[in-house]
Amino acid sequence: MTRARPDFDPIGIEVFFDEKKPSAPITVFPKLDLHSGYDSNVFRESSNGKADMFSDISPSLRVTNTEQDLGLEAGLSATVRRNLQYQSNDFEDYDAYAQASYFFMEDASLTGQIGYSRAHEDRSDPNSTGPGENIVQYDRYRAILNSRNRFGDFEVNPQASYYYYNYMSQAGSNQDGRDHWEGEFRVRGGYEFLPGYTAFVEPGYNMRRYDLKVDSQGVTRDSWGWDLHAGLSYDVSAVTTAEVFVGYFQQKYEDPTLADAGGLTFGAKMTWNPLDEMTVNADVSRSVQESTLSGVSSTVATSYSLGVDYELTDSVMLTSTAGISTSAFQGSSRSDKSYTFGGGMVYLMNEFARARLNGTYETRDSNEVANNYDDLVVEGTLTLQY
Repeated sequence: MTRARPDFDPIGIEVFFDEKKPSAPITVFPKLDLHSGYDSNVFRESSNGKADMFSDISPSLRVTNTEQDLGLEAGLSATVRRNLQYQSNDFEDYDAYAQASYFFMEDASLTGQIGYSRAHEDRSDPNSTGPGENIVQYDRYRAILNSRNRFGDFEVNPQASYYYYNYMSQAGSNQDGRDHWEGEFRVRGGYEFLPGYTAFVEPGYNMRRYDLKVDSQGVTRDSWGWDLHAGLSYDVSAVTTAEVFVGYFQQKYEDPTLADAGGLTFGAKMTWNPLDEMTVNADVSRSVQESTLSGVSSTVATSYSLGVDYELTDSVMLTSTAGISTSAFQGSSRSDKSYTFGGGMVYLMNEFARARLNGTYETRDSNEVANNYDDLVVEGTLTLQY
């Protein structure tokens, strides 16, 4: 799905500011997604789920400029959703970012990005509001800095990130206690012991700080954590890439009434093309996610996914996905397991238009029956681009 397709990829509008550098124009890529669908259980309820139709409109604009040692990119996008019956699920999402990459030499670069998003919380999120309340929206500010450096067979890749979350309160639902920032620093050190095979270690440290020292439940949710990964990556060509790692993580909470999280962590990513027309993608990940549920410090989420894309013709592709995710609520006996299955078709009409039809079925099995649900979403998208 991510391969370059000159006959169908967007052309872009080239703007020359310096005729002496025609090889490095500013290129503008406008796009418009028209999206509509059916959701069988819009509030993710365990029984008597309510169905609804929805429609989205999503304009976006991406601007790029790449020279020999400097790459610049900026983007604006928005998604406005309207539901036919249940307006409490309506939302308006926005995103804006600017990014710069500087290439010191062939194997050394520095990339920085700043951005802002207005996003919404999916109804499947355990922290989500109930059916009688509007969907939760929040602002997210981000700053990311990373560097990639290679010295012969060795590589050192540090990364620092900062996110600030500001949740929107509404009538009957005060979200102020969820406002917080997250900072993280990671560094990967690797050694290529055979062509395409790299062994690496990757330590990381994070801090999470809430605006309210004590929330409405009388607890302090500030925490800090660390993790250490050791693994192996494989990348000989664009045909097959893979990465696996194992490690250990700890997340410590300042409030003694909140349970710490820790234990074995692992992950894997693979892209494999057994045929020219087929791509297999696999992903395994584990992370510690913030929670504001009463008595719960966090959620340790583990996900496994497998996807297969098949190129039926040059312009028609079939997609399929399957996934399992588990959520262990720290400080609570609650445990969730979700299963997701999906499939669809993409039709590339030309470089200006493409269409997609997709269906996804999800079921959540919780040891707390009230949190179970089944949901089917069928949707179609028409993309106009230049």
